[in-house]
Amino acid sequence: NGLTGSVPASLFAPKLLSSLSLESNLFTQSLPNVDFAVMQLSILVVSDNLFTGTLPAFILSTPTLQYLQIESNMFHGTIPGIIPEGSQLTQLWLMSNELSGSLPVSLSNASQLFTIDIESNQFTFAITEQFVSSTSATALFYLSTNYLQSSLPDNVYEWGSLAQFNAGNNHLTGSLPPGLATSVHLLVVALMNNHFTGKVATLNFSRASNLNSVFLYDNHFTGSIPSTFNRALE
Repeated sequence: NGLTGSVPASLFAPKLLSSLSLESNLFTQSLPNVDFAVMQLSILVVSDNLFTGTLPAFILSTPTLQYLQIESNMFHGTIPGIIPEGSQLTQLWLMSNELSGSLPVSLSNASQLFTIDIESNQFTFAITEQFVSSTSATALFYLSTNYLQSSLPDNVYEWGSLAQFNAGNNHLTGSLPPGLATSVHLLVVALMNNHFTGKVATLNFSRASNLNSVFLYDNHFTGSIPSTFNRALE
């Protein structure tokens, strides 16, 4: 469509509103700062608009929220609010904005979170052991094209459901922890254009029988390709 202008707060007034999609329009300004925590909203999609400003303070506080998609706008600032215990959130699509800072620690309350996509933003957080533990249920993890500067911690094996991991185009450093290759669901690993060092041979892909794509170019790796890598792609 070609809807324009700002989104009125009255649009969020019905307490029983469960799904709202405003995608692919020309809406501008910011989303109204309504109290999402008292709503029954399960799906909110506002992608592909011209929204600006910061995200509403309680946008992640809705206990019934399952799907949030705000990609391809001009939202800036940090991700506000606290994800409540027992959150039903499964999909978090934030790519192609100007968001910064870090992801909320309360992500650990979203035990069913399947997808995290924060590609093409301005995030600068470190991928710490706490961060890995708080996102252990995630299967599709897209972190590329930000300003992440940490190394990958040893406990990445906790990503036991990981199927796709893209952290390319950042400033990540250090060697690759062996646990990165332990998920039996692993399909894609993309770590290109970072500052990783060490030997790729530390990765044992023998469990990743469905692996089909690995992108490691534009780093500082040394040594040979591990034999388990070849077997995983047979």
